Amino acid sequence: MNNMNMKNVLIILFAVTAFLIGSCKKENSTSIKNGISIKVSTKFASTNFNRTSQSLHIDEMWINISEIEFELNNHPDSLITEEEMKGPFEIKIIENNSPRDVMLTDFVKLPDGLYSEIEFEIDKNPKTDAITNKASIVVIGSLGNQPLEIEIEDDFEFEKEFDTPISLNNLSQINVSLIFDVSLIFDPSKGGIDLTQATDGNQNGKIEIGPNNIDGNNVLYERLKDLIEQIIDVEND
Repeated sequence: MNNMNMKNVLIILFAVTAFLIGSCKKENSTSIKNGISIKVSTKFASTNFNRTSQSLHIDEMWINISEIEFELNNHPDSLITEEEMKGPFEIKIIENNSPRDVMLTDFVKLPDGLYSEIEFEIDKNPKTDAITNKASIVVIGSLGNQPLEIEIEDDFEFEKEFDTPISLNNLSQINVSLIFDVSLIFDPSKGGIDLTQATDGNQNGKIEIGPNNIDGNNVLYERLKDLIEQIIDVEND
């Protein structure tokens, strides 16, 4: 092969390589532009509950989101369909008495259309090694000098309409935030439970609030379940 032919072959190879690289970059760039990201945000401020020198300290609070659905109204004749994201998504929303923001998903692709509502379920985690395996919501901490443990076994379903429906197309980047205002659970001044009523009924050194009523805190447990359904809001931009 003479030098001229060799030069032509190299030019062709270079052009093909450049085309393939450009195609990959284009594909990658479009793949991250179409979708919805979901973040879990938490609000919490530790409160003194009028027990002498005792206040609530949450070491860890966990929830498990078992699934998320988006309601899609994709046609003028109001045909409603749903797009589902399966969990489990086990999330620590409070650590060392401080609220946490957790990115649940990063720009998941969904079909183009108009999304009017998000639905999600909090339920126990089927994974045997999960913290939320036996309870959908777990709180570990202390009330004054006494250890505190709260376990809520029930499952909760939430349906939240977006203030403005989300229009998703192949260039959309939509951010959705699930906001958990935990202060509404534990601050009596905001309608939360009064932990001054919590007792260590079996005198094992730990205050326990859960479905088995080990310490006689069943009234607080039932109130907690009611409050869970009131603490969640949704924002999108």
